[in-house]
Amino acid sequence: MIKIHEVIKGDNYYTLTFSEGLDAYGVIITLMPEQPVYIEFMEFAKNKQDIIVVNEEESPEEFKRLKENYFDKIMAYIKEQAN
Repeated sequence: MIKIHEVIKGDNYYTLTFSEGLDAYGVIITLMPEQPVYIEFMEFAKNKQDIIVVNEEESPEEFKRLKENYFDKIMAYIKEQAN
């Protein structure tokens, strides 16, 4: 189960911070009319200090894992709570 910590709503985008257990993440979601949803994750490196940007082009396997685990939950939260 994830916990949403912060949501920032901008023009056609959201940034969120969330956690699951001891792991913390960030996400940017862009929602443009008549455009596909753009999503980019951020996670901590193994050293727990550096932040790694995870997108489909640069890290396809990690992106797929994060999207499968979190995208639907995040979108449901946005639709229910953040508007």
